[in-house]
Amino acid sequence: ALGIIRDGELVYQCGYGMADIEKSEAIDPLKSRFYVASVSKQFTAACIIMVAAHGKLSLEDDVRIYFPELPDYGHEISLRHLTHHTGGLRDYLDLWWFAGRSFTGPLSNEDGMGLLLRQRQLDFEPGSKFVYCNSGYKLFAELVPRITGLTLRQFAERELFAPRGMRDTFFDDDNAAIE
Repeated sequence: ALGIIRDGELVYQCGYGMADIEKSEAIDPLKSRFYVASVSKQFTAACIIMVAAHGKLSLEDDVRIYFPELPDYGHEISLRHLTHHTGGLRDYLDLWWFAGRSFTGPLSNEDGMGLLLRQRQLDFEPGSKFVYCNSGYKLFAELVPRITGLTLRQFAERELFAPRGMRDTFFDDDNAAIE
């Protein structure tokens, strides 16, 4: 889907390719929804910053304040470390793959958390280097409900997306659902 905006006005829009091959539905620039994968991390980080702005946490907090079930790695891992991929945690998606599991089936939040909780060591000392890692964002998806009582999807809808008119943007919190 392509849209070109000039001086605040949509001047061109077009869809290319198929949204659903089985139903012969073409991509519609106004109706098609896309799974944006890791682009969602910036929205997740925005939610964490919003929770911090409400005074409910600090980015300098150790992740184990909120996840006491995580092993003691001998180093504090701050929420800021997780935001910037400098926490040293192993990537839960790599762990899933190393365990011989397929990405074609569902990978639940419980599965991801279970993989993280079994890790007894870090890959590196927090803050010492950058290594792209999905695990911090998996923890953030679990952190928002622990603090706010709302799922990440609900919190983002209320605090981030709806106030900005983003009607068709949401966190998919059920990877088996078809939206």
